Amino acid sequence: MSVEIPRSLAPVLRLVKGSLMAKLLRECVDGRTTQEVLECGKRIGYRAANHVWQDLMVLRGAGAIRLVSDEDGMRWVVTPEGRKALELLETISP
Repeated sequence: MSVEIPRSLAPVLRLVKGSLMAKLLRECVDGRTTQEVLECGKRIGYRAANHVWQDLMVLRGAGAIRLVSDEDGMRWVVTPEGRKALELLETISP
């Protein structure tokens, strides 16, 4: 089965395909504070908080996540591109 990957999603897919980063994006980021993301990352298998932080910055640079302000402070959210990348990953490798 051939799947055409939109150009805008290619960087995100290259980063997260089959990695702990995909699990971080899927399970730990959306709607959480930085501290909550760091704690979740350690629960899912990262060895140290700084490794989680490094992957957060890579995902942010790829446009998969962003930091937004709400009434409770700053929270990470998965961008539409990040969501599409996760959906596409589930389609091509369930």
